[in-house]
Amino acid sequence: MNYYKEVESLIKQNEINKGVRALQDNSETLYTYWNIGRLIVEAQGGKKRAKYGDGLIKEWGHKLSLKYGKCYEFRTLSRTRSFYLVFPKMSTV
Repeated sequence: MNYYKEVESLIKQNEINKGVRALQDNSETLYTYWNIGRLIVEAQGGKKRAKYGDGLIKEWGHKLSLKYGKCYEFRTLSRTRSFYLVFPKMSTV
């Protein structure tokens, strides 16, 4: 068992949950980020492959940040993917 990965996973989930709570006031943003995460996972070939497919997110993040600003760079897109992977059903959000 890789304890570091477990700790990191718990922290990541907590950070995502913090983000969800912060976004609850803005359901449109929440819906948008969830769907961006879903589309990224689908584009990467599903949940199993999505964990390892950072190349696509880097490419999209570069293009989107040039067009729409820093809020759509790699880090944000990675979080939207994580958000979708933690909450694969929108109704649970």
